[in-house]
Amino acid sequence: MRLSDLLGREVWTEDGRRLGRVYDVRVEERPDRLAVIGLLVGPRAWWRRMAGNVSRRDGVLVPWAALRSLDGPRIVVGPDVREHPAGG
Repeated sequence: MRLSDLLGREVWTEDGRRLGRVYDVRVEERPDRLAVIGLLVGPRAWWRRMAGNVSRRDGVLVPWAALRSLDGPRIVVGPDVREHPAGG
């Protein structure tokens, strides 16, 4: 999977709430690789991507573990994902 496969895709919860589009990802450095730990979603994530880290409220962080489906045009996540700021 490539970053370009994720960027711009809409993220929805299983119960039908739209969280926004993917504008960036969070990664964690592991001894042998980088691992995606979450998706930054929504308008604030877009602003952060365009303007740099201007705020600690930089979008909704959707944990990678919450993903249910990457098939089709939408990314579907569990219903328990809430619109909490991602923080810096």
